[in-house]
Amino acid sequence: MVTFTSFSEPRGKGQGVQWFAPTDAETIMFLAGIEIRGWTSLRKMKDGETTDDLYAFLS
Repeated sequence: MVTFTSFSEPRGKGQGVQWFAPTDAETIMFLAGIEIRGWTSLRKMKDGETTDDLYAFLS
């Protein structure tokens, strides 16, 4: 599970996006997915070694 506070989806060409969020601060929302915090990788051609939080959502 991956927790989140809000997300948006496109509404269509020229119509912007539709935002989704809970109406109170105590509600926890989540999607099926994978979350890996503190992943260390080596990107030789760009940044060298980086430590990042990675997320993937399943749909």
